Order: sequence, then C-alpha cells, then structure tokens
Amino acid sequence: FFCLSGLIYIRSLGKLNLEKQHRILFISAIVLALVQLSRIPILTINGQFNIETDLPLHLCNFLPFAMIWSYSVRSEKIWSVMFFWIMLGCSQANFTPAVRESLFYYDAIRYWVVHAFLVILCLYPAINCNWKIKHIDIWRSLGWLHIVSAIIYSINLATGGNYMYLNAKPAGTNFYSILPEWPYYILSLEFVILALSYLLFGIFSVISRNKNELSPKSSY
Repeated sequence: FFCLSGLIYIRSLGKLNLEKQHRILFISAIVLALVQLSRIPILTINGQFNIETDLPLHLCNFLPFAMIWSYSVRSEKIWSVMFFWIMLGCSQANFTPAVRESLFYYDAIRYWVVHAFLVILCLYPAINCNWKIKHIDIWRSLGWLHIVSAIIYSINLATGGNYMYLNAKPAGTNFYSILPEWPYYILSLEFVILALSYLLFGIFSVISRNKNELSPKSSY
C-alpha cells in the first residue's frame, strides 16, 4: 500500500511546478509531525502516557520535524544529512517493526504512516528535484548523529528512558539481536552505519548518474 501510494505521490506531484511541489512537501512534513505528536494527547487522555517511552525522541519519531526544517529553508545540505538517517533508520524500522499493536489501532497507523512516508518524502527531492548527496555528507550525517545521540542520552538519564536505544537494546527479536550487549553494540553500530552509508551512497550515485544522463531535472 505504501509503495503504491509513494509511487502515485511522487509521479503526481512531479507534474506540478517547483513552487507547488515545495509547498506540498512542506505541508506533508507538517502532517507527519502532527500525526507523530498526536500520540501524546491520545495516550494522556487514555491514562497511558509514560515519559520514559512516549516522547518523540526516537530517531524516526523526530525526523518529521527535521524534514519541516529542511523543506522550510529548502536546504539540500540539511536534507542530505536526513537522507542517511531516514533511508537507513526508517527502512530498517519498516522491515523490523517495533510497533506492538496491529491494524487498525491508532498507534499502528501512526507507526506505519510516519516511518513509510518519511522514506517517500526523503526520496522525493532526489527523484524529482535533482538533489544529490555527496561523499562529505556521509561524515556530516555521522557527526550530527553523534551530537543528537549525546543530547538524547542525557535526556534518557533524566527521564529513565531508552530513546534511540542508547541505554539498552530494544526488546524482542530484531536487528539488535545479532549485536553484542551494551555498550559494545553501540560501538558495533558505528561500523555498521558507516558501511551501510557507503553502500547507500554508492547505489544512489550510480542511479543518480544514470538518471541525469537520461533526463536531467531542475533543482529547487
């Protein structure tokens, strides 16, 4: 469903002029952020809100706000940092979902809408607007990830939470299951992220080069 929706979204929006494309991308990012934020009042009303688990501080949960920032200033540099976070983080979350509710419970809908459409929003500028990632973006993305992780780790210490899974592995069987225990899995992830970033960069570069040879697009 999301693959089909993404294809329709990208093809339909690409027929509009660049100003309208930008406006719709910006609005789409706002909608995703509101979907994510709505979890807090809904859980609060139901008496289920827990500060240790329900703040939007996991990587995929606060990325809609970063995309709002990127599209509001039309910054290819900000987008290129988000590109690695979304394509590696959200894609992994889509293949190994951590959501506990099934469709059509609200939290399941929120989970899939945010994680799947973040990938679509992230891919759009590369497909229709000729935005590119560069080699330096790999290291810029990794550097900012460390800064964000340090901030989130401090919040974890203050709240007792485990946001971005910096204090312990997520429960259940997932990608983290094959990694060593804390804190060694964090060190292992450094190499995993770097290797996957280079793989993603290589794939993206080949596709982008072939695409531009066939049909170059105008930038934002």
